[in-house]
Amino acid sequence: MSLLAVEAMARQTDWELHFFATESNQRLTSQLHTLADRYPSLTVTPLPNAFHRLQGILNHVQRGKIATVAGKFAALAPDLALVIQGDIEISSTGLLAASKAGTPAVSYIPLPHNQVEKGGKYGAIRDLFARHLYALPDGFITISTVLSEMLRSKGATAPIKVVYNGIATDQFHPHDRATARHTLKLPQDPVIIGITGRLERKQKQQQLLLDAIADQSPPLSAAHAAFCGDGQDRDFLQQRAAGLGIVDRAHFLEWRSDLATFYSALDALAIPSRYEGVPLVMLEALCCGTPVVAGNRDGMKEMLPNEWLFEPGDVAGFRNAITAVVDHPDAAHAQVAVLQTRIRQSMTVEAFGNSFTRAVTEFLQQLRSLKT
Repeated sequence: MSLLAVEAMARQTDWELHFFATESNQRLTSQLHTLADRYPSLTVTPLPNAFHRLQGILNHVQRGKIATVAGKFAALAPDLALVIQGDIEISSTGLLAASKAGTPAVSYIPLPHNQVEKGGKYGAIRDLFARHLYALPDGFITISTVLSEMLRSKGATAPIKVVYNGIATDQFHPHDRATARHTLKLPQDPVIIGITGRLERKQKQQQLLLDAIADQSPPLSAAHAAFCGDGQDRDFLQQRAAGLGIVDRAHFLEWRSDLATFYSALDALAIPSRYEGVPLVMLEALCCGTPVVAGNRDGMKEMLPNEWLFEPGDVAGFRNAITAVVDHPDAAHAQVAVLQTRIRQSMTVEAFGNSFTRAVTEFLQQLRSLKT
C-alpha cells in the first residue's frame, strides 16, 4: 500500500517527493526507481541505515544515525516528513530525525499494535522504550477507525486520519464454484474453509483451522481445509493435520496469482490471526462473493458481522463463526453483497490513492495555517 501511496502523491505535479530508502531493502529500492522513471516529481535517495527489530531500543544509542538523517532533512527543508511505519518501532529513526531537524512529521502506521500484543521478542521492554514515540508525529494516517482508537489508547494526541486500504476490484469477481474446485483439484461436495498467505503460525495461527475441522460434530466433522501459499510452517501444519487424523481433509496448494479462483472455491475464507490491520485478502474474498470468518480485531472487527468474528485463539468461537456462515448461506451472501458494495465504492486502488493524497494535503494545510 505504501508504494500505491507514493505513486498517488507522485501524480501531484506541483509536489516534490524525496524518498529516503534503506539500501538493504533492494526490492523496495528497485520498485521506487521504477516509479521515479515514470514520475519526474519523485527522487529516491539511498540510506545506509537498515531497520532492526529492536530499533526502539537502539535509537537510544544510535545518535549518530539519527543525526545523519536529521542533517538530510535540514538540508532539504521539506514541508513535511511522511514516515512510513509498519509499527511504531519501524522507521522510528525517521521520526526522531524529523524532530531533531525541526521538520513536521506525519506517521503512516497501518499496524499500531505494541510488541506484547504481537508476541514480539522482549515485547514488554521494547514497548517501554517505544512509548514516547507516539508523542512525536504531528499527525497520523492509519487504516481503520478501530486502529485509530488503538493509537489513542497508546497515548497519541496528534490528529489522526483514516485511509482505508484499496484493492484492484476489477481483478476479483465470483467464479463458478464447481469449475474453481475442479481447477484446484479440490473435492466438489464438502464444505471447504480456506486460508491464503504466508504459512506462519505465530501471528497467522493457521493451525486453528485444522483444530476447528477436527471437531466431530456437524457441519465441521466433514469439512475440509485448503491452504494456498507457502512459508516456514507448512511442514508443521501438515504434521498437525496428520496428528489430528484429517490428512485427507487438509489440502495444501501452491501459491497462485489468480486468487479469485481460490476464493470462489471456498465456502468461507478464514483469518484466525492475532492481528492483521485491514487484510487485503478479506477485501478480495468478499469481492469474489466469499464470506470471511476472522479474529475479532482491527479492520476485521470493523467490517465483518459479529457472528463471523471470534476471539483469536478461541477454537470453539472459530467453529461457531464457520457454522454461522455455512448453516445460513442465504443470510451470509446477503451480508457479502452489502460489503461488496462498500469495497467497490470506497476501497479501490483509486479510492485509496485519492484518500491518501487528500489526507497529506489536509495535514500540509493545517501545518501552514499554524505558521501564519
